Amino acid sequence: MEEQIQSNQTPEITPSTSGASARQEPDAAPGSSRRRLLGYGAAAALAAVILAGGVTGLVGARRSSEHPLVVSAARVFGVSAGSVNNRSIRYADYVRDLAALRIFYNANTQAGAPTYTAEQQSDQALSRLIANALIAEVAAEYQVSVGQDEVVEIRKKLAERFENDENKLAEDVKKNFGLELSTFLESVVKPSLLEQKLSAAFASSTAEEGGQFAAEQVKARHILFNVKDQSEDAKVKKTAAKVLARLKKGEDFATLAKEFGSDGTKDQGGDLGWFGRGQMVPEFEQAVFALEPGKLGEELVKTEFGYHIVQVDERRNVRDFGAYMNDRLDKAQIKIYGKIHNPFAKPEEPANETETPPADNNGNGPVGQPAE
Repeated sequence: MEEQIQSNQTPEITPSTSGASARQEPDAAPGSSRRRLLGYGAAAALAAVILAGGVTGLVGARRSSEHPLVVSAARVFGVSAGSVNNRSIRYADYVRDLAALRIFYNANTQAGAPTYTAEQQSDQALSRLIANALIAEVAAEYQVSVGQDEVVEIRKKLAERFENDENKLAEDVKKNFGLELSTFLESVVKPSLLEQKLSAAFASSTAEEGGQFAAEQVKARHILFNVKDQSEDAKVKKTAAKVLARLKKGEDFATLAKEFGSDGTKDQGGDLGWFGRGQMVPEFEQAVFALEPGKLGEELVKTEFGYHIVQVDERRNVRDFGAYMNDRLDKAQIKIYGKIHNPFAKPEEPANETETPPADNNGNGPVGQPAE
């Protein structure tokens, strides 16, 4: 059956798609800490990798800076929206991705879903561009890359959700992001794959660097009974309690997750994969980390999204990729040009840079750095 791409991923409580889950929304408040830049994993990447920016200081008002002629000129002259450790973030990518983010929100707005101001959308989009640049830098250090064959394989898997019809896949991408399929694969899927591979490489590394970021993780599953309206709360809770009773009698978790689950994990038996502390909303985290491997939660877990039945499959200690990358982010030299709000400016720092970065007509960004 034809399905929207993003609803098939493990959902996030970020600019979300269909349904809620238990994942913690990244802090996007202006002037906040640089922590939690990255929404690690395919779900966040496919939804929130759509980012944006602009060099409004060069061209006047934000809206006029997004005019196709301005974007085209910026592409030709290699204008940068900013840089991370002298790695340029292209203005043309910023505008393209901001437009995609707006389309995504407009196409996936649900009753009761959070709304974001233009500045918050810019923060979210720019944050992910910065994340991609930083991930690319670290990936080079770890000699991790993504081959075209891997992108092709993901393309095939995505098409499977549309009856192996790539035309339907392309239509869905266009509808939800406003992007051509090839652009979506290159700017969204490929960075997501790189992030996943880098995370795995870091977790398995025996190098001294990063050893201080060891942390406990759990592999858990859940069944979410979404409460869309408070008037339904009692009814939903009663249904969830009945399902929990059936599980306690020995019925299969995956089977009941598929039957009763109301988020994108239901078709994977409610599997949330591995995650550490700080990634889920507090109530959910507290309940899950209190369980031993193989144990089912004795009580329903209530969050802002509804009622959850939880079960922990495994526990482990691994290098925390998120903590490591946030540390790298804290130490990174981030510059945002023009009048764009800098989501990572510390209280003592200005929100943006006022100068224009040097660029030449060969497509280069800040001195000697390619604008790619």
